[in-house]
Amino acid sequence: MAMTAVQILSAIDQLEAAKLDLALGKARASVSYDGKAASFTQTDMGKINAMIAELRAKLAALGAGSRVRRGFQVQF
Repeated sequence: MAMTAVQILSAIDQLEAAKLDLALGKARASVSYDGKAASFTQTDMGKINAMIAELRAKLAALGAGSRVRRGFQVQF
């Protein structure tokens, strides 16, 4: 089953938190999403980054996940 935008954003948040934990010296960080679980060590940073990139691509394909607010101009 395909992940929803909310599920993808949650998975990205978990992976980002795992990166932070590992960067701060934690020996192991675990993540679970989409019915899968993974455990990472500091040597897995590249793998985490690749997973985040893949999830962001899926999010872009859904047309969701833009966290950037854009301005607009009103003319009278």
